[in-house]
Amino acid sequence: MGTSGVERTLKQLDAHLRRRRRALRLADLKRKIARVRKVIQLGVRGTTAWRSVHAGRKSLWALSLAPAGHRGFCNAYFANHGLESLRKTWRSLHETIEAPRQLTLDWGQEEAEHRPAAGATTCGPDESDGNRTCPVL
Repeated sequence: MGTSGVERTLKQLDAHLRRRRRALRLADLKRKIARVRKVIQLGVRGTTAWRSVHAGRKSLWALSLAPAGHRGFCNAYFANHGLESLRKTWRSLHETIEAPRQLTLDWGQEEAEHRPAAGATTCGPDESDGNRTCPVL
C-alpha cells in the first residue's frame, strides 16, 4: 500500500473516531433540551440546533452527523480537547526521516600528484608481454 492509501485510510479512521466521540458526547446529554443548549453554546444557530435535535426520533449515531452536531462538535473542538489526528501523527513520524548527505571527494594536494594528467590514459598490463599498452579509442 502506498503513502496515499495509508493517508486515506487514516483520514477515514479519524472521521469515524470523531463521529463516535460526537455520539458519545451527545449521549452524555440525556435530554434533547440539554443537547440543544450545548450545541448553541458551541456556536450553532438556535434554529439549526432545534431542527436537528427535534427532527424525529434519530439515534445518537445519526444525530452525530446532523448539521448541528457536526458543526458544534467540529474537528477544532476535539483538537482543543486533546484528540490528536492519526493522519497528522503518522505524517510527523514519516516526514522526519532524512537521507544522509552525499559524500564529497576531497581532491587534496597529495592525491593530485597521483592523478593522471589531462588527456592521458591509464591501462592495466597486457597479459602477453607484460608491457603497459593502452588501446586507442
